[in-house]
Amino acid sequence: MIRHVLAFIMIILMSGAAPAEASPTFQAVRDTYAQARDGQIEPEKARDVLEAFLKGHPAHPVATAYLGSVRTMIARDAFFPFTKLTNVNQGIELLDAALERLDRAEVTAEHDGRLDILMVSGLTNAALPGSFGRRLMAERDLTQAKNLPSFQAVPAGTKAKVYAWLAVFAATRDAAEADALMTLARAEDTAVADALWDEER
Repeated sequence: MIRHVLAFIMIILMSGAAPAEASPTFQAVRDTYAQARDGQIEPEKARDVLEAFLKGHPAHPVATAYLGSVRTMIARDAFFPFTKLTNVNQGIELLDAALERLDRAEVTAEHDGRLDILMVSGLTNAALPGSFGRRLMAERDLTQAKNLPSFQAVPAGTKAKVYAWLAVFAATRDAAEADALMTLARAEDTAVADALWDEER
């Protein structure tokens, strides 16, 4: 009798339990990262969504790259030096982990995961202070990204950033190469290209 009563109580308790929160979809992850990148939401919100997704997909290379980038955004906005350093180091580790899994990234007609990883890694590393020593890696990743066929579908403003960053890097060794890259950047979006060039040179 006691056993039946206890079983009945357990059924009642379980039926009243809150359902487990569903893991975000990959499309939600992409949208959330884009919102954080564009300053539409706080990076901490994007971090929470990405970490929830990665709990169910721990080896997902694109989401790993997104989280690495978001960690650097949190570092950028943080007030305390320890928080800045902790998050930027975590971000760098995540970006490197995503690059190690580049060949596992899904490529479909709608989405090239390789391009996503290379673009996120390249643009994030390029924006880090030079003292972190990530500029050569940024140049490598952005060069690989622009050489992918899927790069042609990237929005003009983003392509302008890629070419302009490559021009900034090239300017330290070859003025003619830098000029050629800036020509490509301005052909995509003159305002974006010139703003980045003026800020970084």
